[in-house]
Amino acid sequence: MNLKVMTLNIRIPLPNDGVNSFTNRQPLIKALIDGESPDIIGIQEATDDIKKWLRSAIGSEYDVIGCGRDANRFGESCPIAYKKDIFELVSFETFALSSTPHIPGSKYPEPIQSKFPRIASHACLVHRELDAPIHFFNTHLDFKTEEVAALGMAVILEKMSTCEGTLFLTGDMNSQPHEFAMKMPLEMPSCPLVDATAHIPHTSHDFGVTVENTKIDYIFTNAKVLECYPRDDEPTNGTWISDHYPVVAILEA
Repeated sequence: MNLKVMTLNIRIPLPNDGVNSFTNRQPLIKALIDGESPDIIGIQEATDDIKKWLRSAIGSEYDVIGCGRDANRFGESCPIAYKKDIFELVSFETFALSSTPHIPGSKYPEPIQSKFPRIASHACLVHRELDAPIHFFNTHLDFKTEEVAALGMAVILEKMSTCEGTLFLTGDMNSQPHEFAMKMPLEMPSCPLVDATAHIPHTSHDFGVTVENTKIDYIFTNAKVLECYPRDDEPTNGTWISDHYPVVAILEA
């Protein structure tokens, strides 16, 4: 059984984005999802309004689930979208990347972390044609220091270590492949993962201002990787899908 997964930093709406405003990018994002038709998508930088739009734009095919990172569980989130006709949701949680993951809005202290709380989402899914469950984790790690990225990754891997079945971890990790946080999933004692994106040189392009060695988007898994590629994102009338290349992996679960 093959599965197609995608990681997509959707880019929060910012007033200075001009031609790349979220409103202009909406039809391109929908065309991307319709064209690739991934089974599961890990999305980063989804505000409450973006989640509302996603549920309207792709809700006929996908459930879009995820809580925000603020103490009231609203705000920017890392939602997971899955095809609701082939998956059954067993459980879902959003947890903080902090020393108290169960407390919404909690974070590591400054100066090692930025002012933003960080979270991860975890969906346990059952595919109608697979016996083992799928545990799909999606996150957006902090950018301030390598230390806080590693601390956040440790929280995620501790959760993953208790899961059995097919594992995925997608996200904007704000970390380069040589940094310690990106080596941690590959050395997880209970179930080492592979980096499906290992051959991809860069993923963040700042709306076409591509810089070498800006690989910060990843798909880690214990499934067999058949193919993985950054999605071509040529601008339409100067408008890009996002300031990151969407990354797609086809895997044998």
